[in-house]
Order: sequence, then structure tokens, then C-alpha cells
Amino acid sequence: MTNAAAGLPRTIAVINGKGGVFKSSIVSSVGALLAEAGWRVLLIDLDIQGNQSEDLGLADSTDEGKHQVAVIPAGRPFEPQPTGRERLDIIHGGIELEDLASVMQGRQARDPEWMYALGKSIASIRDDYDLILMDCPPGLPILQTLALVAARYVVIPTRSDAGSRKGMRLVARRFAAARAWNEDLELLGVVRTGITSSAKGIREEVRREIAADLGGAAPVFETCIRYAERPAKAVRDTGRLPHELEPEAERWFKARFERLRERKVKEAATKPGAHRADRTDEAEIVLAPSTTGLAQDYAELAQEFVNLLGDAEGRAEESA
Repeated sequence: MTNAAAGLPRTIAVINGKGGVFKSSIVSSVGALLAEAGWRVLLIDLDIQGNQSEDLGLADSTDEGKHQVAVIPAGRPFEPQPTGRERLDIIHGGIELEDLASVMQGRQARDPEWMYALGKSIASIRDDYDLILMDCPPGLPILQTLALVAARYVVIPTRSDAGSRKGMRLVARRFAAARAWNEDLELLGVVRTGITSSAKGIREEVRREIAADLGGAAPVFETCIRYAERPAKAVRDTGRLPHELEPEAERWFKARFERLRERKVKEAATKPGAHRADRTDEAEIVLAPSTTGLAQDYAELAQEFVNLLGDAEGRAEESA
């Protein structure tokens, strides 16, 4: 039987064994977009680079992961911090997480439940949020394991290069190992990233390669996140996300997210604390034509997150 601190509902680990695959950007953009649509979202940055803080314009207020070092080994609950965006909170990451990895490494030999430590810190605040997204490090395997044990679902971003796909296969092995402690862990899907919008042939080729690498074990998101260096640099330089860089985006998002906001998040009758998205009212996210293509990509990806999550939760409820 899975531990109560494992496989937490609506908790998603975004992970690859290689850096530079847009992992942090996916977490910050999808999280912010869904928060703007009315979801209560928590971002947990487990990466020593602390990119979430930069993406959200919080570089001056980050603790570089000190809070995580203090609470996770002690089994204390997280105290999320506001991001300045409504309904969007964060647990900061950063260089201090190297100490957390060292502490947890030493704990493995003496604590038979060390792998549930992160889940315990999340569990007591879990019901405060509709969605928790964890930005996992490409290295530090022990932190990856903590995230995979705490998570209910996994999303793997990957670029088209051999190194990124090797990182994806490495995560697949860690995923299989983590299921010994978290039997509910499920691979929600793979996101293709870093491919130019005109390279349709490469997109399909990468789709086939991913399917071969994973044996068809998970869907490949339809949305690809394009390579767009100037907007990506602007995000880190300004602390504003792609959809926030477009002056007219806010007006369009408010109008176009109205249907998504109406999608209800319900308690599953047979599983207290579990949530399922109501798919009776499909939402469509469309941005103004002047909005950057990169912002459009993230909006479409947020939509797919909602749809695939709703499908997965529906299947779980039917099989319960």
C-alpha cells in the first residue's frame, strides 16, 4: 500500500535528466497561466539554479532553498511564499539545495522512510491548492527520487538532441524505481521543446523517436514549445513570463480564459482529497494575433495539461 505522503493528488513532477530542455519555463508559464485562469497553484523549485525565482521576477526575495533545507529533513510543513501573482505561490529553490541533497543522502542508511520526506512537507498544505508543479533538477538523483515519490504524475520535457532523449530514458528508469514506493505514479506525457515552429518534419520524427524510447508508455503532447531566444532572454531579464510580455495579452487572457475558469474542480466521491477536472465544458485558449508565438505555445500547453490531467483522473476514478 502506498504511503500517505506518496502519490499526492494533483502533484506533478516536471523532470528530465538533462538541463536546457525548458523544464523551468514550462513550470513557471503553465503554473502562472492556470493561476490566472482561477486555479490555486503552488510551484516547488527543487533545482539548485533557482530559475523559478528569476522567471517570476523574484530574484531579490529568494532564500535560495534554505526553507526546504530546514523543513524537509525535519518533517515540517512547507510555508509557501507569494509570487505577487494572484493564486500563485512558490517554494524557492537555489544553491542551498545542495545541502538538502547531502542531508538526505546521509539519511538513507538510517531512515527506512527517507523517500517520503518531501511528500510529508507537501501533504499538510496539499488541500490549499488545485495544482502543485515541481521543477526537478537534471542532476542530484536523490532530489529527483523525493519528487517522484511525492508526485502523482510526471511530465518529461525533451529536446530533439540525443542528450535530451538520453536524459528522458534515465528519468524513465528512475520512474520505474520510484514506483516501488509510489505505486500510483503515472507518466502524464512528454513535451517536445526547442524545435522551430516551421520544422514540422522534425516534430513528427521526434514524436516517433519518443514513442520508440518509451515503448508507447505515455502520450506525447501535441503542443511543441518552440525555440525563441529573444523572448526567453526577456523573461529572465525582466521577470515577466511570455504572456506577460505582450501589452495586450492580459485583456485577451481574461476573455479567453473565462471558459477554463468555469471548469469545476470536484472532490471525487470515493476518494476524499482527490480532485477531478469536469470535462463537460471544454475550454479553448486562443491569444491575440499580436501575442508572441512562444506565449501561444505555453497557452496551448496549459490547455493540454488540463485535458490530460482530467483524462488521467477520470481513468483513476473509474478503476477505483
